[in-house]
Amino acid sequence: MLTHHDVGHRVTIQRTITESDGHCSVAELVGELVGFTETHLVVTTVRGSVQVPHDAIKAAKRMPSQRRFSMTGQLERIAAEGWPAPDVSHLGDWLLRAAGGWTARANSALPVGSPGRPLAAAVDAVAAWYSERGLQPAIMIPGPIGGRVTAEVRRRGWVSDPPVLFMTAPLGTVVAAAAATSPAPAPAPAPTPSPSPSRGGGSGAEGGGSGAVRLDRTPSESWLAIPAAARGLPGVGRAVICGVPSARFSGTYDEAGNALAIGRGVLSSDGRWLGLSLLSVLPSARRRGHASAQINALAAWAVSAGATHAYLQVVEDNAGAIALYDRLGFTTHHRYQTWRQVARTG
Repeated sequence: MLTHHDVGHRVTIQRTITESDGHCSVAELVGELVGFTETHLVVTTVRGSVQVPHDAIKAAKRMPSQRRFSMTGQLERIAAEGWPAPDVSHLGDWLLRAAGGWTARANSALPVGSPGRPLAAAVDAVAAWYSERGLQPAIMIPGPIGGRVTAEVRRRGWVSDPPVLFMTAPLGTVVAAAAATSPAPAPAPAPTPSPSPSRGGGSGAEGGGSGAVRLDRTPSESWLAIPAAARGLPGVGRAVICGVPSARFSGTYDEAGNALAIGRGVLSSDGRWLGLSLLSVLPSARRRGHASAQINALAAWAVSAGATHAYLQVVEDNAGAIALYDRLGFTTHHRYQTWRQVARTG
């Protein structure tokens, strides 16, 4: 069946239709999935837009895409899949994402490909979409492919957040480098997961022990406490963090089960890419190799699952984190900036 990850792709749907005489038949619908809600799908076909209730769907699947994006565009779409906003719409090839304002990545348009209309009209549509949701209109523009979009929003007086580096690395390089700097080897995934009895335990723990890195299929409350302290964690934030089916949540815990260091790893739908995010170490536990240990554990898990490369995003002025990622073999593939519409006054 389809999920919100399929928004923006061509799909085929077998759906039940009830005729005026009460007779039911099954019809096929082919088009582009442009909306996904809790109750229905929205599909654009050659005859217009169609809403399909979930309970009317007999079968549905994604069709092979006919689009070809640049490598930068492909990576940005993969990263969007790995940080899934619960509210997603489509403007041509562009993604419109909203998550109640929690994080820039989940609350900005991604202008990869064609919006299917003139650029000025596309930016107008983006601004309207976010304004309808009570959010500040924002567009996350990757360089160098987003030059025209950047020029348009700059002309309108939009302002930009600090640049962010999109870094990538071969996983084999990351595993070797991270293992050399980690305080302890990452645990091998257990064939049968078992929950940890500690307060820091999450559902489906893989390995553990005080001081070692443990991988969980779902984040524990102790794990979630770290991002919650940094930026708050509403329910929509938990939905973003836990919204990828193939994910592991790494953690190093003290004897009382309190998380000292954490990381999040997700696999892309094609299984090739590991996305790393939410890497964090408490101030009291820094300079002990815990960050490298989280990356090592997540990278080893991804390699065992067949992934070959990793990506992460880091603000350009975070010199300490960038120095670590450099040592682990990451290089900058491209940069992006999030541009925001300035509120009108007067």
